[in-house]
Amino acid sequence: MILFMFVLLIALVILGIPIAFSIGMAAVVSMLFFVDNVPLNLIVTKMFSGLDSFPLMAIPFYILAGELLNGGGLTQRIIDFAKALVGHIRGGLAHVSVIAAMMFGGVSGSASADVAAIGSVMIPAMEKNKYGKDFAVSLIANAGTLGPIIPPSILMVIFGSLTGVSIGQLFIGGFIPGIIVGLCLMATVAILCVLRGYKERSKFSLKNVFVTGFRASGAILVPLIIIGGTAFGIMTPTEAGVGAVLVALFLGVFVYRNITSFQQFKKIFIDSALSTSIVMIILSFSSIFSELLIRGGFQKQMLGFLTGITDSPMLTIIILLVFVFIMGFFVDTTPILIMFSVPFLSIATQMGYDPVHFGVVMVMAAAIGGVTPPVGVLLILACSIAKIPVSRVIKVNMWFVMALFVATLITFLIPATVTWLPSLIMK
Repeated sequence: MILFMFVLLIALVILGIPIAFSIGMAAVVSMLFFVDNVPLNLIVTKMFSGLDSFPLMAIPFYILAGELLNGGGLTQRIIDFAKALVGHIRGGLAHVSVIAAMMFGGVSGSASADVAAIGSVMIPAMEKNKYGKDFAVSLIANAGTLGPIIPPSILMVIFGSLTGVSIGQLFIGGFIPGIIVGLCLMATVAILCVLRGYKERSKFSLKNVFVTGFRASGAILVPLIIIGGTAFGIMTPTEAGVGAVLVALFLGVFVYRNITSFQQFKKIFIDSALSTSIVMIILSFSSIFSELLIRGGFQKQMLGFLTGITDSPMLTIIILLVFVFIMGFFVDTTPILIMFSVPFLSIATQMGYDPVHFGVVMVMAAAIGGVTPPVGVLLILACSIAKIPVSRVIKVNMWFVMALFVATLITFLIPATVTWLPSLIMK
């Protein structure tokens, strides 16, 4: 049954059926063919129970907070601050894109939101300054993977709600790995700027750093509310999301004063509702798929397969992460986590790995799928902004994908990169 379900899923994705419906159809067809005496109301019940989780209520609030801050003009303020910090380095605008993505990731928690917000400003700016379109697009797409890693993270909310792992610890645990990803991307930018002859840079001004930093301070305030509230047990992730929305609303209306009309509010709330609906539909259909994996003994079969290959815990987990990466070629990041978080975490804990460490590393591995064709949602989104085909960016994109691999490997091999901060803060 499990093999049939995977083959059918990949076939439906290749045929161009939206991922949520591909997952749902693969699961339902497999259930009807291979599970005896299945009441049809079980499908609806499982879809509902997959969403019936208090922590998942945080997702729409994080999305709304990000949309409010973006609508309130925070994106340009973040970019100005990033330019003041690193714009003087060779390939300044490229480095600015990475730093801006790191800061915006701390606001939205969404990779797609990062790419759309930062890419719409930075891709035209880099093109104007003689950077190749393929370079700009690949950089923005790969920098977008910082959204699910640097806290707050919608993917970590999903992982934590499904597995019972502390969302607060996952948030704090993702902070250092997010910096590692950013540094790896910036190192790759430095290499490519030399190879391609990009020499653009701006003058450094300490005064400008302080001025732009003050103007972008909202980018620090919102993540502090979410992370601080959850880390110290003051608020649940959902309550922290509500607080973030209130602060974002106050900043956009009364401080930045960029949100002034009913039409702006309408667009922000509609965009937030659409983004939330997409995540929730994928969650509900993936819940059926995940249930069938568990019922079919996927965890035991996978563990038996892995132990037949190697008795090394490290190699076992690496194989799991490679599997996650390969699935990323065909399936988006969110359903990968929903389908495999529970069985893979069970295997990892049996191998002696810390649940928070494994959770962060699995999110990092799954996020790479956002920049690898043919699915590559982030890469496709960045290409649509620049109006170029994906085929034009594949070659340079591999440089940045390699950087993401290196960052994930470093995080996996050095557990303290994830576990140190939670152990220090959440005693």
